[in-house]
Amino acid sequence: MALGDAVDPDWLHRRHRFCEARIKAWTRPGRAAPAAGVVAGLQKELAAIALLQGDMETATARLAQTGDLLLAETSAQGLVYLGLAGVHRVTDDPLALTIIEVAGSLDEPRVPDKRRIKGAQFYSPVQWLSVVQAQALAHQDDANTSILVKRLRPQGSITLANGLPLGLYLDLLAPRAEAAISIDGQWEDLFSVLSWRRRGLRIAQENTYHWRTILDPVALVDFDLIALFLSRPPSDLVGPWPYAKPDDSHLELLPIIMAERLRGYLQTS
Repeated sequence: MALGDAVDPDWLHRRHRFCEARIKAWTRPGRAAPAAGVVAGLQKELAAIALLQGDMETATARLAQTGDLLLAETSAQGLVYLGLAGVHRVTDDPLALTIIEVAGSLDEPRVPDKRRIKGAQFYSPVQWLSVVQAQALAHQDDANTSILVKRLRPQGSITLANGLPLGLYLDLLAPRAEAAISIDGQWEDLFSVLSWRRRGLRIAQENTYHWRTILDPVALVDFDLIALFLSRPPSDLVGPWPYAKPDDSHLELLPIIMAERLRGYLQTS
């Protein structure tokens, strides 16, 4: 994959070596086991680097490892990373099923003798969104999805890790019934997402030293947007792509490019 002058291949190689060294240090025999999230973060970065290098086999293996580690921490984001690797467990995963049960019970009247399921991981909008993302990647669209989307709509002002408002992301991932038939509305939402990303990249690149030395591969590829475009390609959202085929010089389009490459690899592997 050619990224021109935007990303230095030598820098990717150095980041790869750094992450590998940290994983080895954290997991060496005799050392107290770190929180799974620590190693998961390093595996996630290695997956992003592999995507940038065009190595889909390594990327999907790293994504699956990230997913397993996050699930060990009762993070439903693990289901998303497994889904990105082509492993779909959301239908019968105990964590996902409990999250769905909790979301569906919030409107029910309290029964004095019935114990409320405890645990912040079951009531978090981030957890709800992760299950919806995993369902979308598995092409599972049912009543359970609707329950979670209903819970997420009022939380639309929350921002994702990439800075996008949850409501905007959700309108593309799980469009409202009235918007699903509106190509203009879908175009507006897609344009807003890409404009947001382009603006963020432009601001980041203005500090050339930081761009060259501490660039975050995970932020660059943006797994939330890859999950969106892998489950709902732009052609499904807005019809035929009217512009030239996206190329690697347009960093704002990287999530679309990565999603297409992952889709092609998963379909043939």
